[in-house]
Amino acid sequence: GELGGVVNEGYGAFAVQLPSGVAVLSADEETGETADFQLSVNPDKSSTIALRAGTAVVEVDGRKYYLARNEALTVAEDGKTGGVRSLPGAPRATAPDRDVVARVRDLPAMVNFEWGRVDDAQNYRLELARDRNFTEIMVDKILSETSFVHSSLVTGDHFWRVSARNGWVQGPATQPRRLQIVQDREAPFLEVLPIQQVATGEYELRGETSPDASVYVGGRPVEISVDGTFKYVFAAAPGAQAIVVEAIDSVGNIAANSQVFYGSTAPESQDLYSNLLASRSD
Repeated sequence: GELGGVVNEGYGAFAVQLPSGVAVLSADEETGETADFQLSVNPDKSSTIALRAGTAVVEVDGRKYYLARNEALTVAEDGKTGGVRSLPGAPRATAPDRDVVARVRDLPAMVNFEWGRVDDAQNYRLELARDRNFTEIMVDKILSETSFVHSSLVTGDHFWRVSARNGWVQGPATQPRRLQIVQDREAPFLEVLPIQQVATGEYELRGETSPDASVYVGGRPVEISVDGTFKYVFAAAPGAQAIVVEAIDSVGNIAANSQVFYGSTAPESQDLYSNLLASRSD
């Protein structure tokens, strides 16, 4: 299990009984800095006191160990210790960014969590919860890599943090980051104007869509402007034919529009059509 908290100057001292000793935590006598600590009981039944601020004295078999800010001590069940050690530094969380709203089409959502490597870390602890205080824990994993893919997130708020570990010693966690999952199944806006002939055998299609969407005409990508408007000029043979326009937003929702138009029947239109195709292939 784990026990964490703070001891301020007005409280005095806080004592924790360990299987083979006792730890006394207090605010720093010189600066008055609050003692910010975490006590962990490890799977091998050893105990680790990690001090992020303040001071602590751990007495084991008559010997005293003095801890200051960013120091830790692990005490085995038989009273043996590895001595006072420095805490690993905090990783740098990289993705998702702070307060990201992730729009997804299908649930559950898949999200990749990433952070920077810490030089003196052997592994990392990733915590993911539904609340900012990390009481509704969804994920609590020890990982050797600096990334983790969660493939079953639901809608709503999620909070995550990560800390570096060296043995049983765990360093400070990153500041919690909020991630909001929103389901979006609404097709993007798409408006297509009637196709206009601009020359013999040559036609122009104009339209507008959501600025974050991608546009395809007959399966071919079309460049759109920052305001979502687009233009597509193409050659067409004489006769009735259909043009299909698709707009696909960033999460995969699709809007489609199709038009049937009649190509020019002028005798020279077929030659122009062939020339245009040849020039495009060049």
